[in-house]
Amino acid sequence: MAKKLRRLEPRDLALAADLELEGAWRVEYLDSDGAGYIAIFAGQSAEVRASSNAAPLTRALQTPRS
Repeated sequence: MAKKLRRLEPRDLALAADLELEGAWRVEYLDSDGAGYIAIFAGQSAEVRASSNAAPLTRALQTPRS
């Protein structure tokens, strides 16, 4: 019998100023399988764009799991 695959969900999320690139912001998160993802935003409105990218992940983390 095939193993039922579960939906990947974000587990840990960080939104922070990038320490290496001046003016850049980064979104980092781990999913339920332990894979890590990093998105770096630079240029105009980098903080706003990074925050917009992190918002859906933040909502997913706050949603109770069944």
